[in-house]
Amino acid sequence: MEARVVRLEDQFARIEALLHGIDGRAHAIEFGAADLKGRLASMPGTWAMIATAVGGQVAFFGALKLAAH
Repeated sequence: MEARVVRLEDQFARIEALLHGIDGRAHAIEFGAADLKGRLASMPGTWAMIATAVGGQVAFFGALKLAAH
């Protein structure tokens, strides 16, 4: 009986060590996800990017038309 208890205590100690390692990695993943969420929130939306592209093209062709005269 004593040998079984010793073996179970050893297994529990290893499981506890693994859980502490997993906890540290989970915290790192949470931090990375929060950072990614912050970066995505600061990116311009689809319509802002489309408006910028169209505005740039209008300005470019307007400059070409002025240069042709």
